[in-house]
Amino acid sequence: MKRGQKVGLVEVLSFIKAGKSPAQISKDHNIPKQNISYFVGKLKKQGCIERIGYGVWSYLKPLNKSKKTAVIGNNGGGGLKENTIRGHGFLFKLDIPTPFRNWDKRENILNDLKIKYDPYFVGGVKRGQRITAQKTKIALTDKSILINFPESYIAETPKLARKDAVARFLRVVRHLERMMRADFSQFGKYKFRVSRQHYALIKNSLARQYLDDEYNQKKLHIYSGRGLWLLIDNSYNLKELEAVHKDTAVKDSTKVQDFFNGLDMVDGYTPQFILKQLATNNAQLLEYKEQNKEHLKLIQMYQDESISNREVMQEFLKEMRGK
Repeated sequence: MKRGQKVGLVEVLSFIKAGKSPAQISKDHNIPKQNISYFVGKLKKQGCIERIGYGVWSYLKPLNKSKKTAVIGNNGGGGLKENTIRGHGFLFKLDIPTPFRNWDKRENILNDLKIKYDPYFVGGVKRGQRITAQKTKIALTDKSILINFPESYIAETPKLARKDAVARFLRVVRHLERMMRADFSQFGKYKFRVSRQHYALIKNSLARQYLDDEYNQKKLHIYSGRGLWLLIDNSYNLKELEAVHKDTAVKDSTKVQDFFNGLDMVDGYTPQFILKQLATNNAQLLEYKEQNKEHLKLIQMYQDESISNREVMQEFLKEMRGK
């Protein structure tokens, strides 16, 4: 890039990825330090970079230009689009490598490192220690680490919301590793799973219809053979249709979102559209049937004419032989 050329988020991220510090970027491209600091702050907030030392930043992931962030309050979600996904309630379970040296003595380690903690109880039984890091509650147990996120992730699809949550989870794990001077990876990778995940369709038409009824102000729970999988509630006054099954929430929410988005399409796949298409197809089949009848008549006529012509030709040949 030429000196003095316009620099934005993408360019600053590429410089950091190449190993340059903010001070170097400012000097090399004649850009005020406060401008670079602004871009660095934005990139940090989006989880693209992390600080590894004074004035030194490490690249984590590319910039998601389509990512949408929103502050959710009691105003009904502001300008959020109908049936946009709000991913929330994420609980990640990170497995501890086995064997893991001195993990049974982690209280001593926490005390030595001056990390504040509280006992972690489940059903009245002490199961480990609870700490807070990066505004996140973390439970340290004998076999795993539980990380619970309070944030909501606004995205166009459930998969994108989950992707943002996983990126946040990885940042918290790396921060925890630095705090405890430990490595929780196994063969270079983290072994984890999502123990809880909810995906809500914001301002959903079905949820609005249910909640606008003065007699229906409570959650509506919908069950199947696999248990509770869908519900209607009014979190943050957003009137949401929410997929909540711990194993199938992404798949369930995708199907439900596709259906309701289809209802808003000009040529969508509503039940009425499907019935109309079936009727149209049936009419076309009847028309093809009548056309086939006409084709068969023509084929029969051509066959009859061919037989007649063959008989005439045979008579003509006989007469020629007779002469």
